[in-house]
Amino acid sequence: MKTTHKVCALAIAAACAFVPATLIAADSHSTGKDGQRLVLNAGKKWTTDETLRRGMDAIRAQVAAMRESSRLAPLPREHYAALGASIKREIGDILQNCKLDAEADRNFHVVLNQLGVAADTLEGRHAAGAATGLDHAELVLAQYARFFEHPGWSA
Repeated sequence: MKTTHKVCALAIAAACAFVPATLIAADSHSTGKDGQRLVLNAGKKWTTDETLRRGMDAIRAQVAAMRESSRLAPLPREHYAALGASIKREIGDILQNCKLDAEADRNFHVVLNQLGVAADTLEGRHAAGAATGLDHAELVLAQYARFFEHPGWSA
């Protein structure tokens, strides 16, 4: 990603911190803050690079582990907050090192923005409960799978 894309993406992600996850309808996980919608690449999924796939694999694994743990026993807020912080670190790494073409990049920023909202909710930055952030993250990951080519991705 170009430096201007990184700065813009970080600004958008920061702005998303002020959007409560409860205001985001379940079907809007394919819409970015600026109203941009995820679209396919002429009917096909967008290509990804190794950095993006590695980051998304890490986020997916952490979200799945948190979901499994939450089924076994109620989790303290600190666990949800730690997941939110970890998702943000992965987003930062993806933004810094991912190299996509312009259209794939634009579409992927919709995913990143929504993951940022989920992370903020997990950290307790919204009135919605932290578990809502976990639900939101899972929905965003499902959207990612629908629009981006990621060999070995299991929903």
